[in-house]
Amino acid sequence: MDTMTEMLTRPTRHLLNDFQRVPSMTDTHRDTLIKNINPLTENIILDFVMNELISRKVLNFDERHQINRNDATDREKVERFVQLLCKKPDSAFFDLIVSLRRTGQDHVADMLEFNEEEEESLK
Repeated sequence: MDTMTEMLTRPTRHLLNDFQRVPSMTDTHRDTLIKNINPLTENIILDFVMNELISRKVLNFDERHQINRNDATDREKVERFVQLLCKKPDSAFFDLIVSLRRTGQDHVADMLEFNEEEEESLK
């Protein structure tokens, strides 16, 4: 069970209550993020996106610290970011797209949206 501190610092937007959790990210969105690890590593300005996601209450400061810890390489940071985001509700994928656009990274948002549509068409 979560400690009281964890419950209080967790973004409340993605919680129904202490006993019922919001459903996790869909397979389509999770697969889209995972399949795009290489282009994300090459194209995303992660600090800008994380700041935007914090302001949208998708990430918290502890999660940003976890992603940036131990002088990680850019690839390691993106991998940690994707791993963490994949554990969030499906709304986190859409918040990511909005955050990318709000930080001037439309080309990355377009890439994810195109791959999401492609992934859906294969099902």
